[in-house]
Amino acid sequence: MRYEMFKDRRIHIIDLDDVNGERVIEFSDPATGPHESLLAVYNSGEHWSDAKVSVSPRAGDVPAEFMEWAIQIARRMMQA
Repeated sequence: MRYEMFKDRRIHIIDLDDVNGERVIEFSDPATGPHESLLAVYNSGEHWSDAKVSVSPRAGDVPAEFMEWAIQIARRMMQA
């Protein structure tokens, strides 16, 4: 398991490749629930420009600062 700190929150980051070749980087806050995803960045293409962001409807509003932070991490991981 991988964790990164966002402000004072320890965010769980899950990096997976699904069977269709799609790469998914999921961000969850264990404080909101053990398996509650806040958002996921996914890419089924070969380039970062193909990536998309999905926000969990159960997460409600996600702060722009958190989204920007998560996207930067996902980009770094996908381009490595």
